[in-house]
Amino acid sequence: IAEVERSLGVLDAAVLVLSSVEGVQPQTVVIWRVAAPDRRPDGSVR
Repeated sequence: IAEVERSLGVLDAAVLVLSSVEGVQPQTVVIWRVAAPDRRPDGSVR
């Protein structure tokens, strides 16, 4: 998770890709919460 935090610090945007087969994994939730405080625009595609 530390490398994700460092990477997000230099990005203007990020894309989080989820597998519809495996579903949301525990680390996915952690990464989403790490990215959320930066108030980056987000959206979803179905």
